Amino acid sequence: VLYWASRCAGDAAAARGARAELFALRRNDLATALGWCAEAEDLDRGGTDAAEAWGRAAAMLPPHHPWRPEAAWRAARNLVAAGDLERARALLDGEASWGGDDEPHLRCRYLLVQVLERGGDRAGALRAAESIAAALPPEADAERRARVEGVIRRLRQDH
Repeated sequence: VLYWASRCAGDAAAARGARAELFALRRNDLATALGWCAEAEDLDRGGTDAAEAWGRAAAMLPPHHPWRPEAAWRAARNLVAAGDLERARALLDGEASWGGDDEPHLRCRYLLVQVLERGGDRAGALRAAESIAAALPPEADAERRARVEGVIRRLRQDH
């Protein structure tokens, strides 16, 4: 109920207050996860670091929830920017990247390729990049396909 109260609140302060009450319950459920998504979106809009909120959302969302890959990608992107490749990999190297071949999962997998490469796991990065190439739909634009193929060529040379 508190999550929906925060979504229906008339102003930002009331929404933040309802979410604070929700978070104070320290529950690990879908409503709390969605509350963390809303909190992260507000932080992003305000120009504040939202990595922690996105990370909480990604950790709490059920494995096949459609928002989980997006939350994991946003959290991991912020972690990569901060140099925390280990935590970024933990968020990405699982269902968020490998749970499907739709756009959000492929976006996570592409970031995972970058994280693995920066972390020195070129073989893992190559496997992930090859899986992206195999999963790209036939109607994928040529530029995108060329980018993925270029990453694969570079990783094969370095491997």
